[in-house]
Amino acid sequence: MNGLTLISSTDKGIAVWHVSVAVGQSAALTGAWLRESSAGMESLTFDRVVLEGRDVVGQALKELAAELLETQGQLDQAFHEWRAKQRTNVIRPRWAKAPDGPNFEGPEAIGTPMHMIEPLAFARWAQALLTAWADTETQRMTRPFLVTEDAPAARMFPPRWLAAWAPGAPA
Repeated sequence: MNGLTLISSTDKGIAVWHVSVAVGQSAALTGAWLRESSAGMESLTFDRVVLEGRDVVGQALKELAAELLETQGQLDQAFHEWRAKQRTNVIRPRWAKAPDGPNFEGPEAIGTPMHMIEPLAFARWAQALLTAWADTETQRMTRPFLVTEDAPAARMFPPRWLAAWAPGAPA
C-alpha cells in the first residue's frame, strides 16, 4: 500500500486527495483532483487504502487515531516494564501527538473553495495521524525491547486499522 486515497463527492464534482506514506517518513499530501465523474478513478486508487464519503472517512480516521493512542499506550507500558527490570533511568520516548479531529478553519482554508474545505481538512487530519504513526514506529524500532515477534519491522499503518479498512492488504 502506498497511502490513502480520500474521496468526497460534492455537487461540484468528486474531490480526491492522496496522502502518501512510507516507513519511517512523515506522511505527505501528494495529490488533489476535482473530477466531474468517477470515470478513470482506477489510476487514482491503485495500491492505496481507499476511503470514500464523509461518514466513512470520519469513522476511519477516528479509528486510526484510537489505534495510534492505544499502540502508544502499550509501547509506553512496555517501556516502563523494561526500565523497571533494567533498573535504569533511560529517558521515556516522546510519543507523537496528533489532532483529535479535522480543522475546518486553518490557514489552508483561506482561498479554498467551500466545497473543498471539508475534504482538505480530512486529508490534513489523515496526514497528521499517519505522520504521528510513522514517528511512533520510528521510536519503537530504535528500541530493541519494543520490537516484538509479531511486528519485527516498521509498519506503514496500524495493523488492526489496516485489516478493517483494507481487507486483504499486506500488513
